[in-house]
Amino acid sequence: MKIFSRLGALGSRFWRTLAMLVLAGVMSTLAWRALRPLVHELTPQQAMAALRALPPGHLLAALGLTVCSYLLLTFYDRLALRMVESDVPLGTMMRASFTSYTLSHTLGFGAVTGGSARLRIYGQAGVSAAKVARVVVIAGIAFWVGLVTAASLALLVNPAPVTLGGHTLPAGPARLVALAVLVLVPGGAVAARFFSGRFTPEWARSGWLARMRQAITLPHPGAVLALVGVSTLELSAAAAALYVLLPHPQGWHFAAFILAYAMGMTAGLVTHVPGGLGVFEAVLLAALPEYAHGAANGQTGAATLAALLGYRIIYYMLPLVVAVGINLMIEGRHFWVRWRARRARRHGATGPAAS
Repeated sequence: MKIFSRLGALGSRFWRTLAMLVLAGVMSTLAWRALRPLVHELTPQQAMAALRALPPGHLLAALGLTVCSYLLLTFYDRLALRMVESDVPLGTMMRASFTSYTLSHTLGFGAVTGGSARLRIYGQAGVSAAKVARVVVIAGIAFWVGLVTAASLALLVNPAPVTLGGHTLPAGPARLVALAVLVLVPGGAVAARFFSGRFTPEWARSGWLARMRQAITLPHPGAVLALVGVSTLELSAAAAALYVLLPHPQGWHFAAFILAYAMGMTAGLVTHVPGGLGVFEAVLLAALPEYAHGAANGQTGAATLAALLGYRIIYYMLPLVVAVGINLMIEGRHFWVRWRARRARRHGATGPAAS
């Protein structure tokens, strides 16, 4: 029976992996078809010239917004650490959050790449592996809740219909969808208060509800509301880092851009394509048809490609280089201290014998 169960587990894992590979292949193909008009008539020299032509003020603004985005992402780790009752220094938390998100954003497979970074850094701070695993899950859920909530807020205030892949959702039904999603957030806050224990009725203190309360740790309603605010600011900062680099067609609304950005980010993360490369850009342009039409006609093609390249460098590559440098310095210092301690112990052990 154990052999059959193991074969079943391997089979299900194979089909999940195959489905992810097929999905990634399909999304990459669609991404190339969407981006081909953008790069069809552009030479690498023209792209580099357009990249050098980006205004320095816009580059500095994108850099500052990137810093704000990564700082706000640390709130997810802070929330997760409070929920697992682990107290680590602020610098350690910021290092773990920054390293994990730079790796997961750039390489994909966040549970593996970002989770490994958190396990290494939080483990050195004395957090058990079981708690680190819970931190990874909670931070991941918080990130997705924040992404969906911020996108719903953008959908609610967006005055235009939502268009994606030639399909249009009118503004009225789109706002109803956004309201339905946003209602779930205070609903989660009410559930958190319900499961907090202080206001739990007697009939919920035993049986399967009691076991559920012990297995699931829900945040305080105040933390849920703070999550909504921080996630909205974080997604806005990340989207604005690209927004300030792009040329702006007439009639653009920032809420529509945030919504398109959220959809592109979601597609890139779901497919696990490293950095969402190509997939993010394709969905972004598909969600902004009037802008993509102008780029395809050559009106803003070079400037668009330059903005996307600049954004990749500023939001993905530069933070990754900084994170790798910080961790190499810290790990190198730890290695040097351990090496000197071992050397001192060896000399201490052999010194008396030699005399």
